[in-house]
Amino acid sequence: MVFRFVRELGHLPQILIPRTYNEKMLWRMILDHNPLFVTFSDKLASKALFQRSCPELRLPAVLWQGDAPQDMPTRFLSEDGVVIKANHGCGFTWFPTLTPPDPQIFRQQAHRWLQTDYSHQLGEWAYRGIRPQLFVEERIRATPPDELVELKVHVFHGRVFYTVVYLREKTGQSLSAIFDADGTRLPVTNSVAASDSARALPSDFALPACYAQAMDAAARVAEGTDYLRVDFFAADDTLFGGELTVYPSAGRMTNSRPECMHALGLAWDIRCSWLLSAPQAGWRGRYARWLRMALERSPSSGHGTRADPLDGCR
Repeated sequence: MVFRFVRELGHLPQILIPRTYNEKMLWRMILDHNPLFVTFSDKLASKALFQRSCPELRLPAVLWQGDAPQDMPTRFLSEDGVVIKANHGCGFTWFPTLTPPDPQIFRQQAHRWLQTDYSHQLGEWAYRGIRPQLFVEERIRATPPDELVELKVHVFHGRVFYTVVYLREKTGQSLSAIFDADGTRLPVTNSVAASDSARALPSDFALPACYAQAMDAAARVAEGTDYLRVDFFAADDTLFGGELTVYPSAGRMTNSRPECMHALGLAWDIRCSWLLSAPQAGWRGRYARWLRMALERSPSSGHGTRADPLDGCR
């Protein structure tokens, strides 16, 4: 994990007293093993959290689930209105209309999914506690289909920081932009649009009418957490709950402005993390006490003290 951090971000991290957003994320991956992170990271279990927090929110229906690819009805491999997923990682998605309806090809791929463990490959601890399962989910459609909007809402301590908005996400032609909680577009982009301006949403892009609903729902879903990304779909102005992300971009998320990355780090008060707020035994308890004192003594480590958390992103 540290090697990947240095290779992608270009400097050695301070892990024991993390200061930046990326250092705090690496610290979370190595040390802050909140049991709830397992539920958040499980694409099936997290649906129940959406339902409890926002009972009015629509969720894609689960049509089948199981742990053996051969048990899935083969009719789903030729159905246009479904998507097949695994619950224990990222990128485990099969769109029947985009692939041959060959059960053998699908089962080989599904077995590879089920044998993949992100806790070992990427250091994302929360995936270690998830029982791998396949599931078939209702596919959300917009009119036209390429107008499906994805909202990835970054929430610190129950307060929306900003939202990365996508069209055609998970394709080679995805477009994105970043907005604050009130729907104002910010002069900052994600790393993809920063390296290719053609991947930014057009300047006249209009947010879906359900954007404010998404901001409210994200704050409710993330209540009680120090940091969580809450994802939604918007189809024809109808909001659907999506997924919860504990480790965005495997902990190495960047954007186009260093000042904005600095603001992300300041917005995240790890004193409210599970490691520093729940009783800990042994070496974890000793380290937690030491770190709390170090953070109190060091204002430069930052913990959400700005009047405008988005200062640096505007």
